[in-house]
Amino acid sequence: MASSRHFSDMNFSSAYPDNNSTKELFLQAGGRKASDVPRHVLLFWWNNQSSNMREIVQLKGISGRYTYDHRVQMSSPTSEMNNERWSLGMATRAARNRIIEIAAAVPFNPRSTVNDCRVWMRLLLEAMVQEHIITQEKFDEIDRVQIPLPRPAPEV
Repeated sequence: MASSRHFSDMNFSSAYPDNNSTKELFLQAGGRKASDVPRHVLLFWWNNQSSNMREIVQLKGISGRYTYDHRVQMSSPTSEMNNERWSLGMATRAARNRIIEIAAAVPFNPRSTVNDCRVWMRLLLEAMVQEHIITQEKFDEIDRVQIPLPRPAPEV
């Protein structure tokens, strides 16, 4: 039986590992503009831009079925056209490793129907500010101007 996995679901970390260079961090939001519809968000950096390989950190899933996801993913050719991206600044390899550690420790309820990937991303970015990986000004710009990142709400 043929696999139904799409190339964007595969993990290419063994073929395209991170290296020691300083890299630009990006926040990506689904769609081309803010709207009333919640937008999926993820954090990434390029491991091999010429091959469209990026290392991603995200909370993925649907309401009531979320999972933490960290992998090297092939970016689809339409990703840049269909989504918005903002630079969060530059990060060393040590900072990127710390981001992965922080992201894995961000608390989330996999069965939440209230708090989604945007809430999780808020918590991750706030922790990155506390660790001086990104600036408070950059966080505020993203939060207020670009992508609304809701605060955690009580579960119902």
